[in-house]
Amino acid sequence: MGPIDTPLPDDCGQPGVQQNLTYMQGWIVGCIVNTTVELGDSKLDSHPILAVTATSGTLSPYGFYSGHIGLAGDNVPLNKGPTTISALYQSGQVPSGEVGLFLPRFDNTTQAEMTFGDPATSPHADTSKAVALQSVDDPPFKYGYVVEFDSFKIGGQEIAAKNRTFLNTASTGISFPASLTEAIYRSLGWSRSDTDLGKAPCSPTIPDPYIVISFGGDQGQEFVVQYQDLVSRKADGSGECWAMVTPSKGVFAETWIMGSPLFHNVYHSVDTQSGTVKMFGMRQ
Repeated sequence: MGPIDTPLPDDCGQPGVQQNLTYMQGWIVGCIVNTTVELGDSKLDSHPILAVTATSGTLSPYGFYSGHIGLAGDNVPLNKGPTTISALYQSGQVPSGEVGLFLPRFDNTTQAEMTFGDPATSPHADTSKAVALQSVDDPPFKYGYVVEFDSFKIGGQEIAAKNRTFLNTASTGISFPASLTEAIYRSLGWSRSDTDLGKAPCSPTIPDPYIVISFGGDQGQEFVVQYQDLVSRKADGSGECWAMVTPSKGVFAETWIMGSPLFHNVYHSVDTQSGTVKMFGMRQ
Protein backbone atom coordinates (compact mmCIF):
# COMPACT_ATOMS: atom_id res chain seq x y z
CA MET A 1 0.00 0.00 0.00
CA GLY A 2 1.53 3.30 -1.05
CA PRO A 3 0.57 6.89 -1.83
CA ILE A 4 -2.49 7.42 -3.99
CA ASP A 5 -2.90 9.89 -6.83
CA THR A 6 -6.59 10.71 -6.73
CA PRO A 7 -8.16 14.17 -7.09
CA LEU A 8 -10.03 15.50 -4.09
CA PRO A 9 -13.68 16.53 -4.41
CA ASP A 10 -14.14 20.18 -5.37
CA ASP A 11 -16.06 20.79 -2.16
CA CYS A 12 -13.52 19.04 0.08
CA GLY A 13 -13.22 21.14 3.21
CA GLN A 14 -16.87 22.15 3.25
CA PRO A 15 -19.15 21.17 6.15
CA GLY A 16 -20.74 17.81 5.52
CA VAL A 17 -17.95 16.79 3.14
CA GLN A 18 -14.84 17.22 5.26
CA GLN A 19 -14.25 14.34 7.66
CA ASN A 20 -12.62 14.75 11.08
CA LEU A 21 -11.25 11.87 13.14
CA THR A 22 -9.64 11.93 16.58
CA TYR A 23 -7.16 9.23 17.63
CA MET A 24 -5.17 8.72 20.81
CA GLN A 25 -2.13 10.17 19.00
CA GLY A 26 -3.91 13.17 17.50
CA TRP A 27 -6.39 14.10 14.78
CA ILE A 28 -6.73 13.86 11.02
CA VAL A 29 -8.84 15.73 8.47
CA GLY A 30 -9.76 14.61 4.97
CA CYS A 31 -12.42 13.68 2.44
CA ILE A 32 -13.86 10.46 1.07
CA VAL A 33 -12.56 9.66 -2.41
CA ASN A 34 -13.09 6.69 -4.72
CA THR A 35 -9.86 5.12 -5.89
CA THR A 36 -8.27 1.83 -6.87
CA VAL A 37 -6.96 -0.26 -3.97
CA GLU A 38 -4.66 -3.24 -4.55
CA LEU A 39 -3.75 -5.85 -1.95
CA GLY A 40 -1.46 -8.52 -3.33
CA ASP A 41 -3.14 -9.95 -6.42
CA SER A 42 -6.54 -8.55 -5.41
CA LYS A 43 -7.94 -5.28 -6.66
CA LEU A 44 -10.90 -3.03 -5.91
CA ASP A 45 -11.92 -0.35 -8.37
CA SER A 46 -13.65 2.83 -7.24
CA HIS A 47 -13.35 1.89 -3.56
CA PRO A 48 -14.16 4.65 -1.03
CA ILE A 49 -11.35 5.57 1.36
CA LEU A 50 -10.46 8.58 3.46
CA ALA A 51 -7.82 10.74 1.77
CA VAL A 52 -6.14 12.67 4.57
CA THR A 53 -5.28 16.29 3.84
CA ALA A 54 -4.03 17.43 7.26
CA THR A 55 -2.93 15.93 10.57
CA SER A 56 -1.97 17.13 14.00
CA GLY A 57 1.71 17.34 14.90
CA THR A 58 1.66 14.03 16.74
CA LEU A 59 0.47 12.19 13.65
CA SER A 60 2.29 14.10 10.91
CA PRO A 61 5.44 11.91 11.05
CA TYR A 62 3.30 9.10 9.65
CA GLY A 63 2.58 11.11 6.50
CA PHE A 64 -0.67 11.55 4.66
CA TYR A 65 -2.48 8.29 4.44
CA SER A 66 -5.86 6.65 3.99
CA GLY A 67 -7.82 5.51 7.01
CA HIS A 68 -10.09 2.55 7.63
CA ILE A 69 -8.34 0.35 5.06
CA GLY A 70 -8.17 -2.82 7.09
CA LEU A 71 -9.45 -4.24 10.33
CA ALA A 72 -12.22 -1.85 11.33
CA GLY A 73 -15.82 -3.04 11.38
CA ASP A 74 -18.21 -2.49 8.51
CA ASN A 75 -20.50 0.53 8.36
CA VAL A 76 -17.89 2.87 9.75
CA PRO A 77 -19.43 6.34 10.02
CA LEU A 78 -17.19 7.77 7.30
CA ASN A 79 -18.75 6.08 4.29
CA LYS A 80 -21.35 3.61 5.65
CA GLY A 81 -19.94 0.81 3.55
CA PRO A 82 -17.69 -2.24 3.76
CA THR A 83 -14.06 -1.89 4.72
CA THR A 84 -11.45 -3.03 2.23
CA ILE A 85 -11.20 -6.54 3.68
CA SER A 86 -14.98 -7.02 3.62
CA ALA A 87 -15.23 -5.66 0.08
CA LEU A 88 -12.58 -8.11 -1.10
CA TYR A 89 -14.43 -10.99 0.53
CA GLN A 90 -17.84 -9.93 -0.77
CA SER A 91 -16.44 -9.69 -4.28
CA GLY A 92 -15.03 -13.22 -4.03
CA GLN A 93 -11.37 -12.16 -4.25
CA VAL A 94 -10.34 -13.61 -0.88
CA PRO A 95 -11.56 -16.95 0.52
CA SER A 96 -12.78 -15.69 3.88
CA GLY A 97 -13.83 -12.60 5.77
CA GLU A 98 -11.66 -13.82 8.64
CA VAL A 99 -8.19 -12.30 8.67
CA GLY A 100 -5.30 -13.04 11.01
CA LEU A 101 -2.40 -10.77 11.88
CA PHE A 102 1.16 -11.67 12.86
CA LEU A 103 3.00 -8.63 14.20
CA PRO A 104 6.71 -9.21 14.93
CA ARG A 105 8.74 -6.89 17.10
CA PHE A 106 10.22 -3.82 15.44
CA ASP A 107 13.78 -5.11 15.69
CA ASN A 108 12.83 -8.47 14.18
CA THR A 109 13.86 -9.20 10.61
CA THR A 110 10.69 -11.25 10.12
CA GLN A 111 7.99 -9.40 8.21
CA ALA A 112 4.45 -8.91 9.47
CA GLU A 113 1.85 -11.18 7.88
CA MET A 114 -1.86 -10.89 7.16
CA THR A 115 -3.59 -14.15 6.26
CA PHE A 116 -7.15 -15.03 5.24
CA GLY A 117 -9.13 -18.05 6.40
CA ASP A 118 -8.81 -20.30 9.45
CA PRO A 119 -6.25 -18.65 11.77
CA ALA A 120 -5.47 -22.03 13.34
CA THR A 121 -3.57 -22.92 10.16
CA SER A 122 -1.05 -20.12 10.75
CA PRO A 123 2.43 -21.33 11.75
CA HIS A 124 2.46 -18.47 14.29
CA ALA A 125 -0.69 -19.54 16.16
CA ASP A 126 -0.34 -21.85 19.16
CA THR A 127 -3.68 -23.67 18.95
CA SER A 128 -3.18 -25.22 22.40
CA LYS A 129 -3.68 -21.74 23.83
CA ALA A 130 -6.71 -20.26 22.10
CA VAL A 131 -9.79 -18.25 23.00
CA ALA A 132 -12.70 -16.89 20.94
CA LEU A 133 -14.42 -13.64 21.91
CA GLN A 134 -17.36 -11.73 20.52
CA SER A 135 -16.83 -8.06 19.77
CA VAL A 136 -19.42 -5.73 21.29
CA ASP A 137 -20.66 -2.26 20.42
CA ASP A 138 -19.10 0.14 22.88
CA PRO A 139 -18.76 3.87 22.15
CA PRO A 140 -16.49 5.60 21.34
CA PHE A 141 -15.24 2.52 19.44
CA LYS A 142 -18.56 1.26 18.13
CA TYR A 143 -17.12 0.45 14.73
CA GLY A 144 -13.97 -1.37 15.82
CA TYR A 145 -13.33 -4.54 17.79
CA VAL A 146 -14.09 -4.24 21.50
CA VAL A 147 -13.81 -7.28 23.78
CA GLU A 148 -13.90 -7.92 27.51
CA PHE A 149 -10.82 -8.95 29.46
CA ASP A 150 -11.14 -10.79 32.77
CA SER A 151 -8.08 -9.41 34.51
CA PHE A 152 -5.06 -7.21 33.96
CA LYS A 153 -2.14 -8.05 36.22
CA ILE A 154 1.39 -6.72 36.66
CA GLY A 155 3.84 -8.97 38.47
CA GLY A 156 0.99 -11.05 39.86
CA GLN A 157 -0.94 -8.07 41.24
CA GLU A 158 -4.39 -7.49 39.75
CA ILE A 159 -4.83 -3.91 38.58
CA ALA A 160 -8.21 -4.20 36.85
CA ALA A 161 -10.89 -6.80 36.18
CA LYS A 162 -13.94 -7.25 33.94
CA ASN A 163 -13.28 -4.32 31.65
CA ARG A 164 -13.78 -3.76 27.95
CA THR A 165 -10.85 -2.89 25.74
CA PHE A 166 -10.53 -1.68 22.18
CA LEU A 167 -8.16 -3.87 20.13
CA ASN A 168 -6.34 -1.45 17.87
CA THR A 169 -3.74 -2.74 15.42
CA ALA A 170 -2.79 0.89 14.69
CA SER A 171 -1.79 1.68 18.29
CA THR A 172 1.87 1.36 19.21
CA GLY A 173 1.19 0.99 22.92
CA ILE A 174 -1.28 0.08 25.64
CA SER A 175 -3.47 2.90 26.94
CA PHE A 176 -5.33 2.59 30.22
CA PRO A 177 -7.86 4.67 32.20
CA ALA A 178 -6.09 7.72 33.62
CA SER A 179 -7.42 6.92 37.09
CA LEU A 180 -5.11 3.85 37.19
CA THR A 181 -1.93 5.78 36.43
CA GLU A 182 -0.38 5.60 39.90
CA ALA A 183 -1.20 1.91 40.42
CA ILE A 184 0.16 0.82 37.04
CA TYR A 185 3.35 2.86 37.12
CA ARG A 186 4.09 1.82 40.70
CA SER A 187 3.63 -1.86 39.76
CA LEU A 188 5.97 -1.44 36.79
CA GLY A 189 8.59 0.28 38.94
CA TRP A 190 8.36 3.46 36.89
CA SER A 191 8.90 6.98 38.20
CA ARG A 192 6.04 9.41 37.62
CA SER A 193 8.53 12.21 36.93
CA ASP A 194 9.95 10.20 34.01
CA THR A 195 6.66 8.89 32.66
CA ASP A 196 5.16 12.37 32.64
CA LEU A 197 7.85 13.08 30.04
CA GLY A 198 6.97 9.88 28.20
CA LYS A 199 10.10 8.04 29.35
CA ALA A 200 10.58 4.69 31.12
CA PRO A 201 13.57 2.53 32.17
CA CYS A 202 14.86 0.44 29.28
CA SER A 203 15.41 -2.50 31.64
CA PRO A 204 13.26 -3.61 34.60
CA THR A 205 14.07 -2.01 37.95
CA ILE A 206 11.97 -4.48 39.97
CA PRO A 207 11.43 -8.27 39.70
CA ASP A 208 8.86 -9.57 37.20
CA PRO A 209 7.30 -6.35 35.90
CA TYR A 210 5.49 -8.12 33.05
CA ILE A 211 1.80 -7.82 32.23
CA VAL A 212 -0.62 -10.76 32.22
CA ILE A 213 -4.00 -10.25 30.55
CA SER A 214 -6.78 -12.86 30.82
CA PHE A 215 -9.55 -13.31 28.25
CA GLY A 216 -12.40 -15.79 27.86
CA GLY A 217 -13.80 -16.36 31.35
CA ASP A 218 -13.42 -19.59 33.29
CA GLN A 219 -12.33 -21.52 30.20
CA GLY A 220 -10.16 -18.69 28.92
CA GLN A 221 -6.47 -18.04 28.59
CA GLU A 222 -3.79 -15.82 30.07
CA PHE A 223 -1.42 -13.97 27.74
CA VAL A 224 1.87 -12.54 28.95
CA VAL A 225 3.21 -9.23 27.61
CA GLN A 226 6.97 -9.10 28.12
CA TYR A 227 8.72 -6.03 29.54
CA GLN A 228 10.67 -5.50 26.32
CA ASP A 229 7.34 -4.67 24.63
CA LEU A 230 6.38 -2.10 27.26
CA VAL A 231 9.19 0.26 26.25
CA SER A 232 10.71 1.43 22.96
CA ARG A 233 14.29 2.61 22.62
CA LYS A 234 14.67 6.15 21.32
CA ALA A 235 16.14 6.50 17.86
CA ASP A 236 18.41 9.41 18.86
CA GLY A 237 21.14 7.19 20.33
CA SER A 238 20.60 8.59 23.83
CA GLY A 239 20.10 5.15 25.34
CA GLU A 240 16.74 6.24 26.76
CA CYS A 241 13.39 4.56 26.16
CA TRP A 242 9.83 5.71 25.56
CA ALA A 243 7.03 4.32 27.73
CA MET A 244 4.61 2.28 25.62
CA VAL A 245 2.09 1.97 28.47
CA THR A 246 0.42 5.34 28.95
CA PRO A 247 -2.80 6.83 30.37
CA SER A 248 -5.62 7.56 27.94
CA LYS A 249 -6.49 11.21 27.38
CA GLY A 250 -9.35 13.52 26.45
CA VAL A 251 -12.62 11.82 25.50
CA PHE A 252 -10.80 8.47 25.86
CA ALA A 253 -9.62 9.20 29.42
CA GLU A 254 -11.35 6.16 30.99
CA THR A 255 -10.76 3.82 28.05
CA TRP A 256 -8.59 0.75 27.60
CA ILE A 257 -6.83 0.43 24.24
CA MET A 258 -4.51 -2.47 23.51
CA GLY A 259 -2.13 -2.30 20.56
CA SER A 260 1.30 -3.52 19.51
CA PRO A 261 2.62 -4.70 22.94
CA LEU A 262 -0.21 -7.24 23.10
CA PHE A 263 0.02 -8.24 19.43
CA HIS A 264 3.77 -8.89 19.66
CA ASN A 265 2.86 -11.65 22.11
CA VAL A 266 -0.50 -12.85 20.76
CA TYR A 267 -1.55 -14.03 17.30
CA HIS A 268 -5.08 -12.78 16.69
CA SER A 269 -7.73 -12.78 14.02
CA VAL A 270 -10.98 -10.92 13.41
CA ASP A 271 -13.99 -12.07 11.42
CA THR A 272 -15.13 -8.97 9.54
CA GLN A 273 -18.56 -10.52 8.98
CA SER A 274 -19.45 -11.84 12.44
CA GLY A 275 -17.26 -9.72 14.72
CA THR A 276 -15.64 -12.77 16.31
CA VAL A 277 -12.12 -12.20 17.64
CA LYS A 278 -9.76 -15.15 18.20
CA MET A 279 -6.54 -15.01 20.19
CA PHE A 280 -3.76 -17.58 20.26
CA GLY A 281 -0.49 -17.91 22.05
CA MET A 282 2.43 -16.96 19.82
CA ARG A 283 4.61 -19.80 18.59
CA GLN A 284 8.29 -19.07 19.14
